[in-house]
Amino acid sequence: MKHKNTKINHMFVEFRMRRVIGAVLSLGIMMTAINSNSAFIDIGYGARPVAMGQAFTAISDDINATHTNPAGLAFLTAPEISALYGRMYEGLSDDSEIGQGYFGFAAPIKKYIPGTLGFSWQELSLSEFYCESSFTLSYGTEVYKNMFGGLNVKMLRKSYSSDIYTEADPLFTNNGYSKSGIALDLGGLYRINSQYTLGLVIKNINQPDMGIADKDIVPMQIRGGLAYWKNNGVIDLDIGYSDSDYDIAMGVEHWLSNRFTLRFGLLAGNDSRRNFNLGLGSRFNSFQFDYAFSLPIGGIAQTSGSHRLSFSMRFGAYYDTKTALEAKNIDDLRVQLLGSLQAMDEAKVKALTQENQIKELSKKIKDQNSKINSLATKTDSADFKDVQLSRGVLSGIEVQMMAITKELEKSKKDVQIFKNKVSILEKKLIGKKAVEKKTTSSPTQKIGGKKV
Repeated sequence: MKHKNTKINHMFVEFRMRRVIGAVLSLGIMMTAINSNSAFIDIGYGARPVAMGQAFTAISDDINATHTNPAGLAFLTAPEISALYGRMYEGLSDDSEIGQGYFGFAAPIKKYIPGTLGFSWQELSLSEFYCESSFTLSYGTEVYKNMFGGLNVKMLRKSYSSDIYTEADPLFTNNGYSKSGIALDLGGLYRINSQYTLGLVIKNINQPDMGIADKDIVPMQIRGGLAYWKNNGVIDLDIGYSDSDYDIAMGVEHWLSNRFTLRFGLLAGNDSRRNFNLGLGSRFNSFQFDYAFSLPIGGIAQTSGSHRLSFSMRFGAYYDTKTALEAKNIDDLRVQLLGSLQAMDEAKVKALTQENQIKELSKKIKDQNSKINSLATKTDSADFKDVQLSRGVLSGIEVQMMAITKELEKSKKDVQIFKNKVSILEKKLIGKKAVEKKTTSSPTQKIGGKKV
């Protein structure tokens, strides 16, 4: 009987913990939440990506990349720090208080190795009963032209508090009140052009077991996205898959001026998840404030939504990724233009050398003809042999001259081809600069409130 009571008590504790955590994490309808593993389910960190419905995989151009896609850290050109506080699912019927915290720092380390290194801490807690936290070391760099890669190494930890329920349960007294594990994430970004980027991230690749006694596997999550960059904002579409469930998210960010932005996002899954998200942001020089509101419209009832507020600071130039993409596009054009100008100059030099060779050969042909005419007036047999020999030399010179003349024609064509290419590249570059100059008043084209 004692063993039976202990087992019932253990089941009650686990049931209570999983039921509350599972519900507040919006895993689905209530019964689904009870029966599923709920540890470290991705509910979003960072006010900016959450306001966009977590449609951020192909963006990830700021400190939030440490969570959304580490490859995006490669876009950072200056150290950045960020902190967040969130109150989740306000107004639940059981008066649960769910808090969320985040702190992150990232900085380029190109002085030592190419790329950007980041560190972040994040936590989700249910009053004094339960806590999930992770410490993440992130790295992102450009691995090939227009291709970026990133890696997260995460130390996960979940813990229960000691109370009358846990103290009486052998599950906790025998196994402890916490469990830690290591998880790995891989991310990638591909810049199609200055307007489109593709993103892919695979989280929890090794699927660590976070169960204190029984197994509680953190499922692998695969997420892909496509972002379209505009002069005054960005639109992202994401598709995610994890543990037989999928979701689709769409997010929009639109800058109203050089200081204020609005964000909107929707997320829907094949389970009961339906999230409506709104947010706003304000940037003053190197400081940025972001707010996100998320309201579940399925799965969790009687809640007034979740609120997240974040503060970020960059120790250097603040710019939007589209500016960087445009700048790289302009740099590419400049490189192509420089290469074409160099090739055109080499073709001109080659053509000039061939023209000089033809002039020398023409002089030789003239001299050789004069020599042949002079020898032809003489009747000596020796002179006749000299005429034959001279005519052979003349024939060789003429063949050589014909070959060089053909090469000269090709060189002149090359000069014209490169000249046309230079003209096209110059027009493209002028056009890009004109667009850049026209859009420098928009927030995505400013650095620290000053024109780039």
